[in-house]
Amino acid sequence: MVSITVTPVNDPPIAVNDTTNTLEDTSVSINVLANDSDPEGSPLTIVAATTTNGTVSIIGTNLLFSPATNFNGFLYLFYTISDGTNTASANVLVTVTPVNDPPVAANDSYSTAPETLLTVPAPCPGHQLQWP
Repeated sequence: MVSITVTPVNDPPIAVNDTTNTLEDTSVSINVLANDSDPEGSPLTIVAATTTNGTVSIIGTNLLFSPATNFNGFLYLFYTISDGTNTASANVLVTVTPVNDPPVAANDSYSTAPETLLTVPAPCPGHQLQWP
């Protein structure tokens, strides 16, 4: 008679990539653990998160992303999860949608000779400014 003993091992968690979107200058909370799992059913925690063009914070089971001021476009958040023994990493593709920022008025000073046409350049080529 032969006896075989199989010793179980702790398999690493499974981190799955995510996507989300937000408006320019608007934070978004992302539940990245919603689609992640652990083969043994161990509870998962977020242990690290990084990004560019903004900040990311770990708030419980969520990542809180705040885009840099006036940033719009695509970026990735990178995060690592743990089951208490092993880790796994994934990313979040974030689409930051631009918003129409209000114009900023600045004082300007121009001078010209009497009865001479004065041309003042528009601050934003291609945009029309209106006076009420």
